[in-house]
Amino acid sequence: MSKHIPVKNRMSLGPRKKPTNEVTSGTLKIRKKFEENPELHEKYLKGLQVYYQKNKPQLSNKKAATRKRRILELMNMLDGKCDSCGEPYDPNVQPTNLQIHHLYYDEIDLQYLKRYRTHGETFRGVLRFAKNNDPKSKYRLLCKECHMMETAIKQDTHKFWHCLSWLIERKILDVNAIDTYRK
Repeated sequence: MSKHIPVKNRMSLGPRKKPTNEVTSGTLKIRKKFEENPELHEKYLKGLQVYYQKNKPQLSNKKAATRKRRILELMNMLDGKCDSCGEPYDPNVQPTNLQIHHLYYDEIDLQYLKRYRTHGETFRGVLRFAKNNDPKSKYRLLCKECHMMETAIKQDTHKFWHCLSWLIERKILDVNAIDTYRK
C-alpha cells in the first residue's frame, strides 16, 4: 500500500519554481492568487491528484507511446546503429540497446543537469538540438559495451590501457580481433 503525502507537505518535494523574472505575467497572476488563497491552492492540488488517479492508465500509456515515438525518431536521425561496432537498434529490448553519447557538453546540457540532476530526458534534448543543428555533430549512438569503453577511455586513459593489456596477456582478448575490429 502506497503512502500518500498530504497536499500541503508535498509542495517542497515538487519541481523547483522558476524565478519570477523567468515566468510569464499569467504565471505570476496565478502564483499571487494561490499565495493569497492557500485553500484554493490545496483544492487545486487535490483536484490534480484525483484526476491523475482516475486517469492513471491512460496517462501511462500516452507517456509510453510518446517515449517510443521519440526513440524511433532519434534512431532514424542517428542512423539506428552503434557507431563503433554497428549493432543495430532493437525495438524489442527494454531499455533500448543503444545509448546516446555526448561528444561534448554545452551550456544547455549543463543547465539541464543542474536543474534536473539527471540525463533522463536525453532523447528530448537531442530532438530539441536537432531542430536547428545536425545531431551527429554533438551526439553518437553507441551500444552499452562501446559506451562503457568510450567513457572509460575518457575518464582514465592509463587505467584503460592497463586493463586492455591485462586482457591480451591472459589471452582473453585476441590482438588479431582488435585489428579486424578497427578495419
